Amino acid sequence: MASGEGTRPSHKGMMNAFRVVHQTLPQVPPEAVFGWNVAGAIDGLTSETRAGFDPSKPLYGKSRNQDKCAYFPGWMNNPDWLLVIMLDGHGADGVVFSDKACTHLEEELRKHPSLEEDPAEALRDTFLAADKKCADYGVDQQPSWTSEGATAAVMLIKGPRAWVAYSGDTMVTLATQVGSELKMLPLSVPHVPRDSEEKARIKQNGARVLSAKGVDRIYPGGAILAKDGPSVSRCLGNVNFRKWGMIADCDVMDFTFSANDLFLCIATDGIHDCIHPAEMVRHVYENLKANKQTGANEMVQTISAAEWQRVFDNCYVDDATMCVCCLRSLGTGFGEELPDVDTFPQGRVEPPEGDSNSTQAQIDSHQSAGNTTRT
Repeated sequence: MASGEGTRPSHKGMMNAFRVVHQTLPQVPPEAVFGWNVAGAIDGLTSETRAGFDPSKPLYGKSRNQDKCAYFPGWMNNPDWLLVIMLDGHGADGVVFSDKACTHLEEELRKHPSLEEDPAEALRDTFLAADKKCADYGVDQQPSWTSEGATAAVMLIKGPRAWVAYSGDTMVTLATQVGSELKMLPLSVPHVPRDSEEKARIKQNGARVLSAKGVDRIYPGGAILAKDGPSVSRCLGNVNFRKWGMIADCDVMDFTFSANDLFLCIATDGIHDCIHPAEMVRHVYENLKANKQTGANEMVQTISAAEWQRVFDNCYVDDATMCVCCLRSLGTGFGEELPDVDTFPQGRVEPPEGDSNSTQAQIDSHQSAGNTTRT
């Protein structure tokens, strides 16, 4: 999430319609990942990020991107393990918050005593521990931190199994082959105020859920006036809205890869707020077919920016980040060809509206086949 304007970029940055900021990914440089077995079921991964910008002032880009993506192949010195962390920071100092939260999530999960036996429990505790560490830092070092926070998605892969933990609206989607067709399965349900269960908790705490420019947001209750409110109902940080029902608790999806699964997409709301997951999967698939090392590039750098301006006219264009993990199950690693499948119709698919019932129905359907468990 992003707001406001940044500082004037360098002369080189002014040559572009908007400024692009690339993340530094820890543990291993991106170019070293391609062409070898990253971890267990994952045969290769790539990521891309773009800073937000004001379309009315194209020569002025954000100085820093508040999104954060980090991946750790061979995590915990285990060649079959992969850890991916993605955060979307918000607030005046959101980029620092994302950096801090990323570090705390990895450190807290690494030392959790139940990591081997119960990864889901370890992930749930890790989100709360990382949230407390960020809050403690705010009290000690940044007392002005009240609206700073970050949505987060953490994916832990151990061999053929994966655990997806998320708080907020940073989303994880699986692309799979059903017969000769490409399908998508959401592995997360956005924690947003329009969701009926989330809205009930918010209202029980005395807050209000109001629509602003078509987006449901949380506003304080009583006589308190607020210019703006958060568009997510869960995240790390955002301490000034804790008394109004904002929580950091994550949901966890336990997932076992099948022989038909092709790739995973982890993306911030700069993409999925304006692009339907089915449309996202189709574009990523076609890019992977054309050039596997840049599977996320076009979606992040051009498509999401254009679609954001179409869906949210005259609004600041949000940061956008995506990580794509190719699976080994059908020879879909970067060293081999993706299978030929029928992709989704070429017509535009609009971003989802209303609550998350339709998304949850897809997850429930997949659960009935024994592939996923949500806790």
